[in-house]
Amino acid sequence: PFRCHNNECVYDIRYGDLSQPTTPRTKGVASFETFHIPVDSSHTRMINDMIFGCSNDNSDTGFENSQISRILGLSRRPDGLTSQLAKRGITQNRFSYCIVPFHDELKRPSILRFRDNIPRPVENLRSTPFLNIDRNHYYVELKDGLGGSLIDSGTLVSRIDENTVRRNAYQEVGFRDFATMTLHFKGGDYLIDGKYMHYFSDEKKGEGYFCVALSKSSKTILGAWQQQNMRIIYDMNGGRLQWVTETCANDHSP
Repeated sequence: PFRCHNNECVYDIRYGDLSQPTTPRTKGVASFETFHIPVDSSHTRMINDMIFGCSNDNSDTGFENSQISRILGLSRRPDGLTSQLAKRGITQNRFSYCIVPFHDELKRPSILRFRDNIPRPVENLRSTPFLNIDRNHYYVELKDGLGGSLIDSGTLVSRIDENTVRRNAYQEVGFRDFATMTLHFKGGDYLIDGKYMHYFSDEKKGEGYFCVALSKSSKTILGAWQQQNMRIIYDMNGGRLQWVTETCANDHSP
């Protein structure tokens, strides 16, 4: 993805569903940098020649108030952060996050964890194997016999075949009993709470509407909205994705 001229390399990367008219995009300058990675509370490890991009133009992220300064690349590509750290024996090729609900009144950060710093849930942990379709994305198999789904924290709402999203099922005024949604992955079901299947506008701004938080697409993507309050573990050594329900606001930095 890099174009180099006069010892300067630039990039222009889009990701997600490229069939959509707008997809997340980042542009900037790439270089090699030295990283200092904490290994415990009092020590760091210096890592030379890490590929690092300084983005100066980020657009179409889809998130509210999306004036962002940085994008963290966690793809399976060799130049992704996790791949580079795994190659140097830092992360054991495992990482995890737990997305704090976007509309929580008390704003807390969502923590990215690696290797032994990842919690080990003992109950209700589900898993499904990754499909090695390409080197960039995280694909998992859906039990419909027709293919699979990507999981992508950089996509805001999940994408699904457009023929399934045009029915208005809720017409009763004041309706609150919103339906859940289950993705039947090979090896385990991914149950999405009804409140994370819908988007509610800000009534204080005079908008006053809600919609099902799905977008039509040419491919299925499990997006960040449907990953709220879920512990997601990417175990590349084990070749699997794991998940369990968790109150993500309780996940604090060590």
